[in-house]
Amino acid sequence: MENLRILVIGASMGGIKVFPTVVKQIKPDMPVAVFIVQHVYSAHKSQLAGILSTHTEATVKFAEDGEPIRAGHIYVSPSDQHLIVGSDKMTLSYGPQENSSRPSINALFRSAAIAHRNKVIGLLLTGLLSDGAQGMKAIHDCGGITIVQDPDDAEFDEMPRNSIRATEIDYIATLDDIPSLLKVLIKKPVKPSNLSEQKVPIELKRQVAASLKPLTQIVEDDDTLPANFQKPDFPIDLDDSLWSVLQYMQERTTMLENLAENEHMKDRKKLARDYELRAQESRAHTENLRAHLLELELGQSTSKVNGSSGLPN
Repeated sequence: MENLRILVIGASMGGIKVFPTVVKQIKPDMPVAVFIVQHVYSAHKSQLAGILSTHTEATVKFAEDGEPIRAGHIYVSPSDQHLIVGSDKMTLSYGPQENSSRPSINALFRSAAIAHRNKVIGLLLTGLLSDGAQGMKAIHDCGGITIVQDPDDAEFDEMPRNSIRATEIDYIATLDDIPSLLKVLIKKPVKPSNLSEQKVPIELKRQVAASLKPLTQIVEDDDTLPANFQKPDFPIDLDDSLWSVLQYMQERTTMLENLAENEHMKDRKKLARDYELRAQESRAHTENLRAHLLELELGQSTSKVNGSSGLPN
């Protein structure tokens, strides 16, 4: 998989309409594996794989837990499960929701960024709210390529605009231009990564780990759960819970900032100022929690290196 590109694509509202245009250039002999997350209500069974299979020559299928990654394949996340990309296989998870969504675009993008670094191409399309914004930042921070559908071209522009605010975007393109852009980028040789494993942000690693773990204990005889749902064989981890809380706080801050901007556009200055103050407070709490978690993580890493538990004698 040395020269295999990893293309991760996310969309929310309006995604079903645009995915066929995006995947039409994906051919079976291309050195790329494609992973797609489309927000779907958990009670609904996604039909996306069947729809896309009529628009591309590549193999389109729903992702399966533990399945190897293959070139020329397009993997679609099933309903109500996160799709996590590893170095050579994929994992499906009932981890906590992000942006009130499972599957989460952020969860997919982060995992691909950590596992494949500069081989990743991230594409964020039409949608509401802000899922995908932090995932695109992760791809950028790990050396990958970022593409966002032009907000003026998107049926629902919130997700593209929030992503552009969150990080540096390499390409902002209309839907008509995206297929040809992808064709060029997929064929572009992958340069050896100059980022060491230590340079992967600790925060990304912990957020991906949190995405893999359900935070609720499962009742043995709960017949409302999917047949393939596995009861976790680990205790609930406080650190994982705190990293999940950090994600929720990031989402809340973004939501408040968007509300403030919307009120400014309507020239409702008092409401806009109220949302701005609440966003500032939320951001301050978020940054304090992030700093505390990173300090704890650093302390744990130092203890492991020194062979110490980190506890007083």
